[in-house]
Amino acid sequence: MEFSKNRTSSALVLLLLPLAAAYFASYFFRTINALISTELSRDLHLESQHLGLLTSVYFLTFAFVQIPAGFFLDRFGPRRVQTVLLLIAAVGAFLFATAKNFELLVLGRALIGLGVAASLIAGLKAIALWFPRERLALFNGCFITIGTFGVVAATAPSELLLHFVEWRTLFAFMGVLCLLCAGLIFKLVPETSTASAAREAKPNQIRSICTDPRFWRLAPLSTMCISTAWALQGLWA
Repeated sequence: MEFSKNRTSSALVLLLLPLAAAYFASYFFRTINALISTELSRDLHLESQHLGLLTSVYFLTFAFVQIPAGFFLDRFGPRRVQTVLLLIAAVGAFLFATAKNFELLVLGRALIGLGVAASLIAGLKAIALWFPRERLALFNGCFITIGTFGVVAATAPSELLLHFVEWRTLFAFMGVLCLLCAGLIFKLVPETSTASAAREAKPNQIRSICTDPRFWRLAPLSTMCISTAWALQGLWA
């Protein structure tokens, strides 16, 4: 797909929206279990340990796929990687919505975590590749803002919606959103112009990063900041 950075603002917004909507879904899925825990316990006879595992499996698969996702984003670009991952998230959402037992709930939740794991980095990489350099801060800010509204949507708005529909319907709707985002990203986001360089990405680059002392000066601080932020958002937002 041919694409130029000299596009109009409307074209750039059109490109940004499905990426931001995917990030919105990532934040929504991260937090929604706290809201529907009572309904889950009632409908499938779950206890507190089941709810704890059900919530944490999202983060486990989310974390597991981070390094492979980064490698594939460098090699294949955000268009193809994000499309495939969002299809997996959609399958997970539909499976969660139709699950009749705890095991299927866990599998669905795990697939959701896998499928939305690259939503942030894929969006930021696409913006860096295809948006004008002088407007990167603006569009990164818009992207993050839209995405983090997913936390808000998973609280009072969803609680209001659940007066009219079941939690299964809500997850089915989010599955449709993931499918829609996947289709729009595949259609609107171009193949990376750095494809030839991306194919040179090799796993040993990860080794060089992990042995760099600069990485270990920054990684613990970053880990503590983001883990604290996620804990507070998930519990209090």
